[in-house]
Amino acid sequence: MNMLIDALSQTPYNEINQWRFLMSENTHEKTKNPNIHEAREHFKAARKAMYKSVESILPPGVRENQRTARKEILMGMRKMVDAAIDRVEKED
Repeated sequence: MNMLIDALSQTPYNEINQWRFLMSENTHEKTKNPNIHEAREHFKAARKAMYKSVESILPPGVRENQRTARKEILMGMRKMVDAAIDRVEKED
């Protein structure tokens, strides 16, 4: 569990917000208030603009290194889950 928390803490804030947004769209009823829909669109645009401004500050290789590190963390987590599944299957 600690590794999952560590992995999430290494995940860029923007991606965590995207996951939360996708989950909220799928699990909650959409509101019919047009102001709420419009506000969401403004927040999406603001998030994209902030993301672009931060990316422009970073050196070119940083994003690729982040993706590689994230992939390695996820692959490690996958192996941990596989090991836990193997252990449970052996107990049965």
